[in-house]
Amino acid sequence: KHSFANFAVFNRTLVNARALAARLGGQAFSLDQVGTYKKGFDVLVVCTASPEAIITPEIFESLTNGEKGKKAIIDLGVPANVDATVAADPHVNYIDINSLKAEAEANLQLRKNEILKCDEIISARCEQFYALHRERRIELAFSEVPRQVKNIREVALREVFAKEVSSLDDDCKAVLDKVLSYVEKKYNAVAIKTAKEVFLDHKIQRRGGS
Repeated sequence: KHSFANFAVFNRTLVNARALAARLGGQAFSLDQVGTYKKGFDVLVVCTASPEAIITPEIFESLTNGEKGKKAIIDLGVPANVDATVAADPHVNYIDINSLKAEAEANLQLRKNEILKCDEIISARCEQFYALHRERRIELAFSEVPRQVKNIREVALREVFAKEVSSLDDDCKAVLDKVLSYVEKKYNAVAIKTAKEVFLDHKIQRRGGS
């Protein structure tokens, strides 16, 4: 991924070293040859079951072959495969199992924190959706109000007050029609507005209570 090349693989079992080196397009050596390798390195990955340090100060000096540039050493051995003196070298970026573990735990905690943020966003959006849904249900419920008010008006004119209305002249009927239309329109608006205000007041109380 980072364009590294010229791999060298050291292993106690040379056959295994050759198998991995073949996959990497590199060279294979037995582990006892690590002290005589003189081609330098940029990154060194160490992972053996040795109870003692494999990369001693002397072997490190031999591997660097006089190079003074920054070196990266990844020590995956338990216990550590790299001598503490080498790990503390100011020219070495030393990464061991414990630091990788700490990094993994930090990344995991970061992801957990992001999940909490996602939960908060989802909860907020759900609350908005529920509020809109409740408001829409009220609107749908009150969509019947205008039709019912219109029916009441028609029944009043045709049946309840039919006799009185029939005795009016055309001008009076026109005025009455305008008055009823105005009242009908205002009543519908007030009914829906009141319902929304009740809904909003209920929502504020719920938020305050929570």
